[in-house]
Amino acid sequence: MSQENVEIVRRYFEASVSANEEYWKDRYSLAAAVEAGQLSPSAKEMLSYLHPDLEWKPAFSTQVYRGHLGGAKAWDEFLEAAGSYVLSLTDVIDAGDDRVIAVVEAVLKGTGSGIDVTARMCSVMTIRDNMIWHAHDYLDLQEALEAVGLPEQDAHADS
Repeated sequence: MSQENVEIVRRYFEASVSANEEYWKDRYSLAAAVEAGQLSPSAKEMLSYLHPDLEWKPAFSTQVYRGHLGGAKAWDEFLEAAGSYVLSLTDVIDAGDDRVIAVVEAVLKGTGSGIDVTARMCSVMTIRDNMIWHAHDYLDLQEALEAVGLPEQDAHADS
């Protein structure tokens, strides 16, 4: 099952890249599209990997966002502050117990500041019903590993 979970996370990030590219061609509110049931094919695919009962604690917020609409609102809030945003999956670690750590590199430009920022984020994702049910983002790999009870030297990448 763990290799299946790794693949679910990989496919989610592939779909996220497509949805992100589409977003920057024609900016829109993902939350409004979710509410209206008017998602683009790439946004619909991206959300298909997220459990309807999703709980997401992004690194850029103190809130926990719930469900597809909550996740869409979190993205809207984040993207309002970004003049551009590119996300790349750099590693996937099978953490056992239906958990996967996704290591991503985010490159963005602040809307107001124009400052380019590159950051590594690590998301501990729990899979339920073959979808991402819970995600908690960390800015440090060691914190993510500790959250799942793995010492750094025991982490094994499946990329």
